[in-house]
Formats: sequence, C-alpha cells, structure tokens
Amino acid sequence: MERIPLRDLDLNLLLVLERMLARGSVSAAAADLGLSQPAASRALQRLREALGDPLLVRVGRGMVPTDRARELAGPVQEALAAVGRVFAPPVAFDPSTATGDLVVGLGDEVEAAFADAIARALWLVAPGIDLRLRSLGLHSVDEGRRGLIDLAITPDLGPLPPGSDRVDLSEFVQRPLYSRRFVVAAAAGRLSALDLSSYLAASHAIVSFQAGGRGFVDELLAAAGHRRRVAASVTSFRAAARLVAHTELLAVVPEEVVRTTPGLDAFAPPFAVPELPMLLIWHPRRTADGRHRFLRERVRQAVTERVASWAR
Repeated sequence: MERIPLRDLDLNLLLVLERMLARGSVSAAAADLGLSQPAASRALQRLREALGDPLLVRVGRGMVPTDRARELAGPVQEALAAVGRVFAPPVAFDPSTATGDLVVGLGDEVEAAFADAIARALWLVAPGIDLRLRSLGLHSVDEGRRGLIDLAITPDLGPLPPGSDRVDLSEFVQRPLYSRRFVVAAAAGRLSALDLSSYLAASHAIVSFQAGGRGFVDELLAAAGHRRRVAASVTSFRAAARLVAHTELLAVVPEEVVRTTPGLDAFAPPFAVPELPMLLIWHPRRTADGRHRFLRERVRQAVTERVASWAR
C-alpha cells in the first residue's frame, strides 16, 4: 500500500486509535475523548482508510482488534509519548545543580573591569557552572551566530563618527547595560590639570586594529577645526593605558580602563566626547532558554552593581 504523506494525516487520530484499542469499543473511546458517537465512527473510518485495515471488527455484541491493530498498539503508545515530550514544558533551570560551560564575549577592557564580578555572581548561586570568556573581534558575529558565544557585552558605536571597525549587529537582541564615559589618561603625577591647548600640544596614543594614525577622537577634533599628533597606535585600550602609564603620551580611553590600570590619572576631556551605550547582546534563539536567561540576569547584576560602585 502506498504510504500516506505525514502532512496529510490528522495526528489527532492517534488519540482516537489509542482509546479504541484500549477500550475495544467505539462508544467507550468516544466517551473518554468527549466525542459524539458519529464523530468517533467517522474517525474510525478515516483510520481504516489511512491504514488499509478494518482495525476493529464486530464479534457478537462486541468488537475485537485485528492482528494489524494489535501490532499498532505499541507504536501508537510510543508516538503519543513522543508527541507529549515535544509539547511538554521545558524542565525548569536549577542553577544550584547546573553544570557545563557558559561563554561570554568581552573586550579586554571589559574583561579586566568585570570578569571577577561576573564570576562571583554566577558561582554564588550556580557553583557548578564553568565560565568561559572569549575575546571580541570582527569574527564574533559569526561565533555568536554559530552558538560559540552565549552572551556578549559590546559598545553601541552609533554616537561616534563613522568608522571602519563597525559590524552589523541587527540580527542579535540588544539591551542597554550601562553608559561608557571616556576620560583622558595620563601617567600618574604628570599633569595637575588639562585644558584644550595643553591637550593639543601633547603627543597621543590611540587604538587602531589597522595600525592607523587616526581615530574617532581625531574626527571629533577635526569637526571643531583642531588637530593633534598621534605618536603611537596599539590594538587595545589596555595596551594604550599601559603605554601612557610609562611615557609622556596621553590617550582617550574608557573610564573602565583607568579603574583597572595602575599608574594613571584621569581627566575630563577638554572637548565633547559622547558617551556610548554598552549593550548586552545575544542571538534570538537564546532568548527563551532558562539557562541563558539566568546568565543574562547574573551578568547584568554584576556589571551594574560595579558601575554603581564607581559613582560612590
């Protein structure tokens, strides 16, 4: 007999078949399922047509299953159990017994500022979870798409002048976490104050992944008719901060960097530098999962509490 495509079958018929085989009666099956007798009889006819077998035959005053119906009893039970598992609610995530990895993508300056707080927040209630930190770069979008990064913290670069290092995050869920302020970092004790003229007269370090000599601060200065000398470019804010701590250079860096690098003083920029929203981002397929919801809540709590402590 030609197999009937699954899309053409009414899977509710499995419930009817299970009840009829269990009860040996169309009327009893109808009563169990809340169906009328005619509806149950129509369902039996559809089953007979689909399976090519009478399934239940009358003997005296009752009905008995055919050999084919007896063969189907086990598979029908298995199929209904499988359907039940598909539509069962997920098992609630229990952090106290959870194990395995959770991967968080962080820039090096964010890692230095928050990794310890994130780890403590996780292990306080989920001691069996293994925290894995992964560096962020242009490759991270693909890693997030492939499930190699569960959650990331990254800046929204929208308030800055256009640059070449931006990536498209539109396919990810994005939620505000905190606001990043920029400061001018100088070696400790080198300056007592900083105005625009002394800033422009100094030599500077910037962050550039392409070993360039111009950054977003240069774009901001150019818009106001100013220029500065970029004497060095490095590949991370923490590297820029360490360089500044041991030289005469200045660098505009996130406030987080100054708070985690010894040997620095911080000054308010003598020109307007926009604050950047720092975002929690994750792939939409992670949104409803209890394990990942827990991760987001703990990371958010750890980071916002630390940022709040800086203001005190």
